[in-house]
Amino acid sequence: MSEVESAQARAEEALRQAAEEGLDYDELQALENSVQFMIAQKLSKGRRRR
Repeated sequence: MSEVESAQARAEEALRQAAEEGLDYDELQALENSVQFMIAQKLSKGRRRR
């Protein structure tokens, strides 16, 4: 599993746990947006190296 896939899996698990714990919807949305941005950054950096 690549680093990006591993990070994405961990982030999805954290989001799932946050949802189960009843985290406020706005907080959960902000967290999810941050995760998506970080994944996009990681993918972008990986493409530049090739």
